[in-house]
Amino acid sequence: MGSQDEQPRKHVSGALVDPTRGCPPETALYLHNDSVLPVIVERLGDRFFFKPKPEEREKFEQRAASSFLVVYRMQPGEKFDSRKEVRPEEFMHVMFPRDVWENCPEDVKALVTPPMTIIDNNVERVIGGVLSAFTMNVPDYETEVRKLFKEGNNAPILLHGVRLPIPGEA
Repeated sequence: MGSQDEQPRKHVSGALVDPTRGCPPETALYLHNDSVLPVIVERLGDRFFFKPKPEEREKFEQRAASSFLVVYRMQPGEKFDSRKEVRPEEFMHVMFPRDVWENCPEDVKALVTPPMTIIDNNVERVIGGVLSAFTMNVPDYETEVRKLFKEGNNAPILLHGVRLPIPGEA
């Protein structure tokens, strides 16, 4: 199982969840072109920043379903940086859509040490920025993100989406 990106980086790029700074979960996940889900579904050369055709929307939904989410809890006083070096052992939580987890090789599953949640539901959400927003079905990461945020006494968290390839993409 490998990322759709060329090679793993030392840092993760993420979106902040911190309503006290005007960054609620729905903004971090969906509402800007650099939010988690728009970045998960885009690939170099895509027309994502325009209204997609129906066949493109289906491809974007497949890409969203072929992803997983990593959560990092910000430390008290830590300054937010959208590109942060985070070692895997610092991940607070990982979320996998059920199909992704069930198709994960056992040796990869053994590497997942932080707490994990299997996402069984999809939700229909508006994805993207003002000029490119459209509705699509995506894994319901939002419910679990809201729960983790509340359980952590509303301490800021950083969300990072991992893009996995879909059939026909190398």
